[in-house]
Amino acid sequence: MKKIILVFCFYLISSFASVFAAEVVSGEVIENGFGKFKIRDSSGTIRLVYIGRSETSFRPVTWRQTVGDKVKVSYIVRPVKNSQRMVATLVELVKQGANSVMIKSPLNVVITEVGRKNILALPQGFSQNIRFEKQRNTIFSPVGWTPMIGDKVIFHFQIIPARFGGGMVNLLSKVEKR
Repeated sequence: MKKIILVFCFYLISSFASVFAAEVVSGEVIENGFGKFKIRDSSGTIRLVYIGRSETSFRPVTWRQTVGDKVKVSYIVRPVKNSQRMVATLVELVKQGANSVMIKSPLNVVITEVGRKNILALPQGFSQNIRFEKQRNTIFSPVGWTPMIGDKVIFHFQIIPARFGGGMVNLLSKVEKR
């Protein structure tokens, strides 16, 4: 009887270990979606990888995958109804793609659009606009100045994870007119 219980316990432990053991796959991101992305590995297999807010981490921390990036993904397989899902535990950037943008604060930009909550700006040397989010305590220098379209400014910001969607938000702390 003790042997049967011992064998059963061993079976349970091994089945849980196989479910939660991380596997690794490398490839190129070919499609992005809300909470998931597709990668094509070296053999040409296309895999759908889900991103969990609490269980997925990224390297570098301020980066999120875009189409064209080469990534290495550690994942676990989760059973869901009649199938299984690959849920990423770690997504690492191997090589940056053409669509990926890495920015650092402070940044010289030209403002292309101003809204109530966001400012759209074109950084020097870039071909695409980047969205920056204003907060209540954003400092505008000189005092009393409000940003307008076409202004050349310096943005001081921090990059934080978005509340929804798994992306990143560029949060403005100070805007200086050049």
